[in-house]
Amino acid sequence: MAHIKSELSVTKIESTDLKISKYHLVSEKDQLKITLELPKELVPIQENDKISIQISDKPLETKNTKLALEGKVYRKTKNENTYTYFASFGGLQIRIETPKEEKILQPPRTIYLNIN
Repeated sequence: MAHIKSELSVTKIESTDLKISKYHLVSEKDQLKITLELPKELVPIQENDKISIQISDKPLETKNTKLALEGKVYRKTKNENTYTYFASFGGLQIRIETPKEEKILQPPRTIYLNIN
């Protein structure tokens, strides 16, 4: 099973008109930036919180998980030193930026995301 596991900081939270918040997450250690849309009431995440995420190409154990999602990677772009992957979780969007090409994020692929 291929996976990505990282500890990230919530650097910014943007509200939208649709009761959806856009969470900006950064891991300096793993050189990873994630922008994730989630319903405001679903997960009590605040700016400067530290969260753990796990992304896999196989279903993940959900015990002690705050949120588990299944989605589809639908696009990959590359510019200079950054790969950007786009996925949708039932219409909620996620953007993952990393300097590494991630095999488990190649479109089209089903992925699983856990937030702890």
